[in-house]
Amino acid sequence: MTPPASAPLGSYDVIVIGAGIQGTSSALNLALRGRRVLVIEKNTPAAHASGVNAGGVRSLWRHPAEIPLARASLELWRGIEDWLGADCEFHTGGSLRIAESEADMAALEQRVRDIADLGYAHEELLGFLL
Repeated sequence: MTPPASAPLGSYDVIVIGAGIQGTSSALNLALRGRRVLVIEKNTPAAHASGVNAGGVRSLWRHPAEIPLARASLELWRGIEDWLGADCEFHTGGSLRIAESEADMAALEQRVRDIADLGYAHEELLGFLL
């Protein structure tokens, strides 16, 4: 892809190679901070790994240090359509972790206690027996 004739290559602050989720997110955030950005993609934007993955935005079973970032990310995704003015097809559905043994259940119980001690309540136990 070549830059438009009206914008010589030297007129950009940053050139981003790849228009997948990382490249476009980086370009957007740089542009919002006043940088002149050119994105170069050899194929179709979001056509490869960014376009065919499950695309999960989750906070379940994250390392406790990652929970604030995961929750902030979720809030961004919940407002992305208003922010970009387009339907991004983002839907939330929740996550599930299953205890298959008493040891698994004990680990899940400890996990809920640990994150509750850190002030989080986004994980809970549902006691189903089969």
